[in-house]
Amino acid sequence: MVIKAYKYKDEIGISLGNKNKIPDIIQIKVKELIRDKLNIIFASSFEKWLKDYEYLEKQGNWYLYVDASGLNDSNEIKIKFKNQKIEVIEKVSTGTVRTNYTLKKEKWSKGKWIITKVEKFIYEGTQTVKLESEIIYSKVTSKHWLPTKIITKTKQNLLKIKTGEIDRELSETFEFNEHSIENSTARDWFENSKTD
Repeated sequence: MVIKAYKYKDEIGISLGNKNKIPDIIQIKVKELIRDKLNIIFASSFEKWLKDYEYLEKQGNWYLYVDASGLNDSNEIKIKFKNQKIEVIEKVSTGTVRTNYTLKKEKWSKGKWIITKVEKFIYEGTQTVKLESEIIYSKVTSKHWLPTKIITKTKQNLLKIKTGEIDRELSETFEFNEHSIENSTARDWFENSKTD
């Protein structure tokens, strides 16, 4: 199956080749899986992400934001910047999500920070899930370096009263190739997909 991903402004689109031969439920699941990985590298800026939240106060090294509207998935967000890492703690209705972003400056990044690793810990009741994603960059044109591989390891720990602890592990590798850095290609795809 050929999968193509498009990024234009704040939109991410996914196209599946030969989709007429793929059941709808499989298409939805594949797109969700790919979108989760693309959100690691194409995520919105913190400024855009926090635009619907109200800054409340600074607690030690943490900046606290709250959802005054009660309409967002997270009702409280804490952010800390320290030692080339960004740490985010989100309080959600089902539990807590803690995300650590590891940053690095490369020679080719021209003084800008890039994300090289994302660790996400999800705590929901008796279940703990850890997702660790490593992002590998390669030179794709004479001027551009872009993510070409994401390696994700997922560990799930579930505590059940009758059976005790259950541990599961999963590894995934997503490779991206045939990069095209043309706004018009992505723009045209979004315009055409809305008329399908």
